Amino acid sequence: MDSLPINAQWGLHFLIHMTTFFKGIGMPDLFLELQGPKGDRPLWVADIVSSQEEEVASTVRHYMECQDVVLVSIIDIRESSPYKPPKHSSDAAKAVNEWQDLLTFREWHSGTENPAFGSIASSIPHRSVVDSLTITIKTWLRNPEGKFSTNANQHCDQYYTCTQIGPNFTPADTSHLDLLLGRGMRAIQNSIVDYIVQHCQLTDGELSAIRQWTPSARVFDWEQVMKYVNKAALWDGYGRYRQWHDTTKRSIDETTGPESQGESNKRPKRA
Repeated sequence: MDSLPINAQWGLHFLIHMTTFFKGIGMPDLFLELQGPKGDRPLWVADIVSSQEEEVASTVRHYMECQDVVLVSIIDIRESSPYKPPKHSSDAAKAVNEWQDLLTFREWHSGTENPAFGSIASSIPHRSVVDSLTITIKTWLRNPEGKFSTNANQHCDQYYTCTQIGPNFTPADTSHLDLLLGRGMRAIQNSIVDYIVQHCQLTDGELSAIRQWTPSARVFDWEQVMKYVNKAALWDGYGRYRQWHDTTKRSIDETTGPESQGESNKRPKRA
Protein backbone atom coordinates (compact mmCIF):
# COMPACT_ATOMS: atom_id res chain seq x y z
CA MET A 1 0.00 0.00 0.00
CA ASP A 2 2.96 2.33 0.54
CA SER A 3 3.49 2.48 -3.21
CA LEU A 4 0.08 4.08 -3.82
CA PRO A 5 0.57 7.62 -5.20
CA ILE A 6 -1.22 9.41 -2.36
CA ASN A 7 -0.92 13.18 -2.02
CA ALA A 8 0.36 13.95 1.51
CA GLN A 9 -1.99 16.94 1.69
CA TRP A 10 -4.99 14.61 1.72
CA GLY A 11 -4.04 13.41 5.19
CA LEU A 12 -4.67 9.73 4.41
CA HIS A 13 -2.98 6.90 6.28
CA PHE A 14 -3.07 3.14 5.82
CA LEU A 15 -2.71 1.34 9.12
CA ILE A 16 -2.38 -2.34 9.90
CA HIS A 17 -3.59 -2.97 13.42
CA MET A 18 -2.92 -6.12 15.39
CA THR A 19 -5.35 -7.38 18.05
CA THR A 20 -7.11 -4.05 18.51
CA PHE A 21 -10.80 -3.64 19.32
CA PHE A 22 -12.86 -1.83 16.69
CA LYS A 23 -16.46 -0.90 17.12
CA GLY A 24 -18.67 -3.00 14.87
CA ILE A 25 -15.90 -5.49 14.10
CA GLY A 26 -14.60 -6.76 17.42
CA MET A 27 -10.99 -7.78 17.89
CA PRO A 28 -9.46 -9.28 14.75
CA ASP A 29 -5.79 -10.28 14.69
CA LEU A 30 -5.01 -8.16 11.65
CA PHE A 31 -6.94 -5.19 10.41
CA LEU A 32 -6.15 -2.95 7.40
CA GLU A 33 -7.81 0.44 7.64
CA LEU A 34 -7.81 3.69 5.69
CA GLN A 35 -7.78 6.67 8.04
CA GLY A 36 -8.63 10.14 6.78
CA PRO A 37 -9.95 13.53 7.90
CA LYS A 38 -13.49 12.59 6.92
CA GLY A 39 -13.60 9.32 8.83
CA ASP A 40 -12.03 5.88 8.75
CA ARG A 41 -12.78 3.03 6.40
CA PRO A 42 -12.00 -0.63 7.25
CA LEU A 43 -10.75 -2.59 4.25
CA TRP A 44 -9.44 -6.03 5.19
CA VAL A 45 -10.03 -8.16 8.28
CA ALA A 46 -7.94 -11.25 9.00
CA ASP A 47 -8.28 -13.52 12.02
CA ILE A 48 -6.24 -16.47 13.24
CA VAL A 49 -8.51 -19.07 14.78
CA SER A 50 -8.51 -22.50 16.38
CA SER A 51 -12.17 -22.57 17.43
CA GLN A 52 -15.02 -24.88 16.55
CA GLU A 53 -16.66 -24.46 13.14
CA GLU A 54 -19.80 -22.82 14.59
CA GLU A 55 -17.74 -20.16 16.38
CA VAL A 56 -15.67 -19.46 13.28
CA ALA A 57 -18.81 -19.08 11.15
CA SER A 58 -20.22 -16.61 13.66
CA THR A 59 -16.99 -14.61 13.61
CA VAL A 60 -16.96 -14.50 9.80
CA ARG A 61 -20.57 -13.27 9.64
CA HIS A 62 -19.76 -10.60 12.20
CA TYR A 63 -16.90 -9.23 10.11
CA MET A 64 -18.93 -9.38 6.91
CA GLU A 65 -21.62 -7.18 8.46
CA CYS A 66 -19.24 -4.22 8.39
CA GLN A 67 -20.31 -2.58 5.13
CA ASP A 68 -16.92 -1.14 4.13
CA VAL A 69 -14.87 -4.30 4.57
CA VAL A 70 -13.74 -5.65 1.20
CA LEU A 71 -11.83 -8.79 2.23
CA VAL A 72 -12.26 -11.23 5.10
CA SER A 73 -9.64 -13.90 5.80
CA ILE A 74 -9.71 -16.68 8.36
CA ILE A 75 -6.45 -18.51 9.05
CA ASP A 76 -6.99 -21.76 10.87
CA ILE A 77 -3.79 -23.26 12.33
CA ARG A 78 -4.29 -26.60 14.02
CA GLU A 79 -2.21 -29.43 15.34
CA SER A 80 -3.15 -32.83 13.96
CA SER A 81 -4.08 -33.88 17.51
CA PRO A 82 -4.76 -31.64 20.53
CA TYR A 83 -1.94 -31.34 23.03
CA LYS A 84 -2.42 -32.99 26.40
CA PRO A 85 0.16 -32.48 29.15
CA PRO A 86 1.86 -35.77 30.07
CA LYS A 87 1.04 -37.27 33.44
CA HIS A 88 3.71 -37.57 36.09
CA SER A 89 5.56 -40.86 35.72
CA SER A 90 8.74 -42.59 36.79
CA ASP A 91 10.18 -41.96 33.33
CA ALA A 92 9.47 -38.25 33.65
CA ALA A 93 11.01 -38.14 37.14
CA LYS A 94 14.09 -39.96 35.87
CA ALA A 95 14.47 -37.53 32.98
CA VAL A 96 14.28 -34.51 35.29
CA ASN A 97 16.69 -36.06 37.82
CA GLU A 98 19.23 -36.90 35.14
CA TRP A 99 19.04 -33.45 33.58
CA GLN A 100 18.00 -31.15 36.39
CA ASP A 101 18.52 -27.74 34.85
CA LEU A 102 15.84 -26.32 32.60
CA LEU A 103 17.11 -26.35 29.04
CA THR A 104 17.35 -23.07 27.17
CA PHE A 105 15.38 -22.77 23.95
CA ARG A 106 18.56 -23.28 21.93
CA GLU A 107 19.44 -26.45 23.88
CA TRP A 108 15.90 -27.76 23.71
CA HIS A 109 15.39 -27.22 19.99
CA SER A 110 17.15 -29.00 17.17
CA GLY A 111 17.57 -26.66 14.22
CA THR A 112 16.29 -29.28 11.80
CA GLU A 113 12.88 -29.63 13.45
CA ASN A 114 9.92 -27.95 11.84
CA PRO A 115 6.36 -28.41 13.16
CA ALA A 116 4.96 -27.51 9.76
CA PHE A 117 6.49 -30.73 8.46
CA GLY A 118 5.94 -33.12 11.35
CA SER A 119 5.61 -33.50 15.11
CA ILE A 120 8.34 -32.23 17.45
CA ALA A 121 9.61 -34.49 20.21
CA SER A 122 11.27 -33.13 23.33
CA SER A 123 12.76 -34.00 26.68
CA ILE A 124 9.30 -35.17 27.65
CA PRO A 125 9.67 -38.95 27.55
CA HIS A 126 7.94 -40.57 24.60
CA ARG A 127 5.90 -37.42 23.91
CA SER A 128 5.69 -34.80 21.21
CA VAL A 129 5.21 -31.24 22.43
CA VAL A 130 4.12 -29.89 19.04
CA ASP A 131 2.19 -32.11 16.67
CA SER A 132 2.26 -31.62 12.91
CA LEU A 133 0.39 -28.52 11.79
CA THR A 134 -2.40 -28.04 9.30
CA ILE A 135 -2.88 -24.51 7.99
CA THR A 136 -6.13 -23.63 6.24
CA ILE A 137 -6.74 -20.17 4.80
CA LYS A 138 -10.26 -19.13 3.85
CA THR A 139 -10.77 -15.78 2.14
CA TRP A 140 -13.94 -14.04 1.00
CA LEU A 141 -14.09 -11.10 -1.41
CA ARG A 142 -17.17 -8.87 -1.54
CA ASN A 143 -18.82 -9.36 -4.92
CA PRO A 144 -20.05 -6.57 -7.27
CA GLU A 145 -23.49 -6.78 -5.65
CA GLY A 146 -21.90 -5.78 -2.35
CA LYS A 147 -22.32 -9.18 -0.71
CA PHE A 148 -20.14 -11.99 0.58
CA SER A 149 -20.89 -15.59 -0.31
CA THR A 150 -21.94 -17.44 2.85
CA ASN A 151 -22.95 -20.78 1.38
CA ALA A 152 -21.67 -23.41 3.82
CA ASN A 153 -21.08 -25.84 0.94
CA GLN A 154 -19.44 -23.33 -1.36
CA HIS A 155 -16.47 -24.27 -3.48
CA CYS A 156 -13.57 -22.08 -4.50
CA ASP A 157 -14.63 -19.47 -7.06
CA GLN A 158 -13.67 -15.91 -7.98
CA TYR A 159 -15.03 -14.55 -4.67
CA TYR A 160 -14.02 -17.29 -2.24
CA THR A 161 -11.13 -19.64 -1.77
CA CYS A 162 -10.13 -22.28 0.73
CA THR A 163 -6.44 -23.16 0.60
CA GLN A 164 -4.53 -25.64 2.71
CA ILE A 165 -0.79 -25.27 3.12
CA GLY A 166 0.84 -28.59 3.86
CA PRO A 167 4.36 -29.90 4.44
CA ASN A 168 5.31 -29.99 0.77
CA PHE A 169 3.27 -27.11 -0.62
CA THR A 170 4.36 -25.37 -3.81
CA PRO A 171 3.44 -21.98 -5.30
CA ALA A 172 0.84 -23.79 -7.39
CA ASP A 173 -1.02 -24.75 -4.19
CA THR A 174 -1.61 -21.08 -3.35
CA SER A 175 -2.20 -19.88 -6.91
CA HIS A 176 -5.98 -19.50 -6.52
CA LEU A 177 -5.55 -17.73 -3.18
CA ASP A 178 -2.95 -15.40 -4.70
CA LEU A 179 -5.33 -14.57 -7.55
CA LEU A 180 -8.18 -13.84 -5.16
CA LEU A 181 -5.96 -11.65 -2.98
CA GLY A 182 -4.85 -9.82 -6.11
CA ARG A 183 -8.48 -9.09 -6.99
CA GLY A 184 -9.01 -8.10 -3.38
CA MET A 185 -6.23 -5.54 -3.61
CA ARG A 186 -7.91 -4.15 -6.71
CA ALA A 187 -11.18 -3.91 -4.81
CA ILE A 188 -9.37 -2.16 -1.96
CA GLN A 189 -7.88 0.21 -4.52
CA ASN A 190 -11.39 1.01 -5.83
CA SER A 191 -12.60 1.67 -2.28
CA ILE A 192 -9.70 4.05 -1.73
CA VAL A 193 -10.43 5.88 -4.99
CA ASP A 194 -14.09 6.18 -3.95
CA TYR A 195 -13.06 7.70 -0.61
CA ILE A 196 -10.65 10.16 -2.28
CA VAL A 197 -13.20 11.26 -4.86
CA GLN A 198 -15.76 11.90 -2.10
CA HIS A 199 -13.55 13.64 0.42
CA CYS A 200 -10.36 14.98 -1.18
CA GLN A 201 -9.49 17.73 -3.64
CA LEU A 202 -7.48 16.23 -6.48
CA THR A 203 -6.48 16.76 -10.07
CA ASP A 204 -7.29 14.48 -12.98
CA GLY A 205 -3.64 13.47 -13.11
CA GLU A 206 -3.62 12.39 -9.46
CA LEU A 207 -6.78 10.33 -9.89
CA SER A 208 -5.40 8.70 -13.03
CA ALA A 209 -2.15 7.79 -11.24
CA ILE A 210 -4.06 6.09 -8.42
CA ARG A 211 -6.24 4.14 -10.85
CA GLN A 212 -3.20 2.97 -12.77
CA TRP A 213 -1.48 1.67 -9.65
CA THR A 214 -0.83 -2.07 -9.83
CA PRO A 215 -0.64 -4.18 -6.65
CA SER A 216 2.06 -6.78 -6.19
CA ALA A 217 1.46 -9.98 -8.14
CA ARG A 218 1.80 -11.92 -4.88
CA VAL A 219 0.50 -10.27 -1.74
CA PHE A 220 2.21 -12.74 0.63
CA ASP A 221 5.46 -14.65 0.53
CA TRP A 222 4.02 -17.93 1.81
CA GLU A 223 7.44 -19.46 2.38
CA GLN A 224 8.21 -16.60 4.76
CA VAL A 225 4.79 -16.93 6.39
CA MET A 226 5.52 -20.59 7.09
CA LYS A 227 8.80 -19.64 8.74
CA TYR A 228 6.93 -17.33 11.14
CA VAL A 229 4.33 -20.01 11.87
CA ASN A 230 7.09 -22.51 12.51
CA LYS A 231 8.86 -20.17 14.93
CA ALA A 232 5.66 -19.44 16.86
CA ALA A 233 4.83 -23.15 17.12
CA LEU A 234 8.31 -23.95 18.40
CA TRP A 235 7.99 -21.35 21.14
CA ASP A 236 4.63 -22.88 22.08
CA GLY A 237 6.37 -26.24 22.30
CA TYR A 238 9.14 -24.83 24.44
CA GLY A 239 6.54 -23.32 26.77
CA ARG A 240 4.93 -26.75 27.13
CA TYR A 241 8.32 -28.30 27.86
CA ARG A 242 9.01 -25.68 30.56
CA GLN A 243 5.64 -26.27 32.16
CA TRP A 244 6.25 -30.04 32.15
CA HIS A 245 9.72 -29.62 33.64
CA ASP A 246 8.54 -27.27 36.41
CA THR A 247 5.52 -29.40 37.28
CA THR A 248 7.49 -32.65 37.37
CA LYS A 249 10.35 -31.20 39.42
CA ARG A 250 7.89 -29.67 41.90
CA SER A 251 6.18 -33.04 42.24
CA ILE A 252 9.53 -34.73 42.87
CA ASP A 253 10.48 -32.15 45.48
CA GLU A 254 7.16 -32.59 47.29
CA THR A 255 7.56 -36.38 47.25
CA THR A 256 11.21 -36.66 48.31
CA GLY A 257 11.15 -34.06 51.08
CA PRO A 258 13.87 -31.64 52.25
CA GLU A 259 16.48 -34.28 53.11
CA SER A 260 16.37 -35.95 49.71
CA GLN A 261 16.27 -32.58 48.01
CA GLY A 262 19.51 -31.69 49.72
CA GLU A 263 21.15 -34.83 48.40
CA SER A 264 19.69 -34.20 44.97
CA ASN A 265 21.12 -30.69 44.88
CA LYS A 266 24.61 -32.14 45.38
CA ARG A 267 24.51 -33.75 41.97
CA PRO A 268 26.82 -32.10 39.44
CA LYS A 269 24.99 -29.92 37.01
CA ARG A 270 25.68 -29.69 33.31
CA ALA A 271 28.40 -27.39 32.15
